[in-house]
Amino acid sequence: MEALGRLAGGVAHDFNNLLVVILANCELLSADADAPVEELVEEIGAAGEAAASLTAQLLTFSGREVPQTESVDVVATLKKIEGLLRRLLRANVKLQVEPGEEPLPPARGDESQLEQVLVNLVMNAQQAMPEGGTITAAVSTVDVSEEDCLRHPGASPGPHIRLEIADDGRGMDDETIRHIFEPFFTRRAGGTGLGLATVYGIVGRWAGHIRVTSQLGEGSCFEVFLGLAAPADAKKGREPLPISKARRGAVVLLVDHEPSVLSSVSRQLERQGLRVLTAASPDLALSVSRNEPGRIDLLIMDVVMPGMTGPQLAAELAQERPELKILFVSGYTEGDLSLLDLRRDCVSFVSKPFSGGALERKINELLGEQIEPFGG
Repeated sequence: MEALGRLAGGVAHDFNNLLVVILANCELLSADADAPVEELVEEIGAAGEAAASLTAQLLTFSGREVPQTESVDVVATLKKIEGLLRRLLRANVKLQVEPGEEPLPPARGDESQLEQVLVNLVMNAQQAMPEGGTITAAVSTVDVSEEDCLRHPGASPGPHIRLEIADDGRGMDDETIRHIFEPFFTRRAGGTGLGLATVYGIVGRWAGHIRVTSQLGEGSCFEVFLGLAAPADAKKGREPLPISKARRGAVVLLVDHEPSVLSSVSRQLERQGLRVLTAASPDLALSVSRNEPGRIDLLIMDVVMPGMTGPQLAAELAQERPELKILFVSGYTEGDLSLLDLRRDCVSFVSKPFSGGALERKINELLGEQIEPFGG
């Protein structure tokens, strides 16, 4: 009950701060014609992104997010955000990167979430060094033995990529180490206590594990062990596909029971050159489809809706329109995601909230593939 109380209090505190920024700037935009629009919109966007990040951290910790596991180059990801990490550090804290001498095999994971792991671990290390010091980020390969697995619950035997984040700060006692990955557990004034809980949740979803060694006055070392990626996890390109002329003018049926989501996403799609049909419920979606004499190229819908789930609606519409491509969206995973066969080229998934660019990439991937029946 104490942990739940910390969780609820921390979430309410952080979200209320973000809502203050959003609501105050919206009032300024609506009341003051001379308000600096670009600056206020940027602040609203930043607050929205922070809120989305907080939600993602909670879902990751609870294990209720949709895993987006693929192969990831740990060294390349570390080098990619090395500059960002250095900018985040105080002047009295140095970052030493040791990427290893030989090319390392890809690990099982997700690049964007690995970046989140790195940022959280590095910022946690900095907080342990108020007087300054050195943070070392090292990557290597290691073979986890059966004996290691007995000593470290959650570990699996075999070759792994090991990511080490070490500091020469204050260190931790055994009691702190026992609670270090609990949500909203923190010994730092003003800290949220979500960073390490998020790291733990992310690594666990990748079937990896974390080890912590520390002594008071002698610093700490966090070791993240990631299994090697299987050939089936070969990473697809993350760059946006070009918008083909054939895709412009494609017809999209957008289904969501939240009116504000329906209107805002519809505007995003129309700006991308798509023709958009909208429906505020699964029943209306069936009616719209049956009254549409022409083709419908793509169905975009929430996973969880009143009356009928997204997968149920998709299956019914696909029987009437076998060429239909499917894009599921969801802000949480209460629905039966086992029904989403995301391996098929005609089906994909994007988490709420999403940017216009992320939505556009998913649409390009789907409409750029050869059409095949859903569930056929």
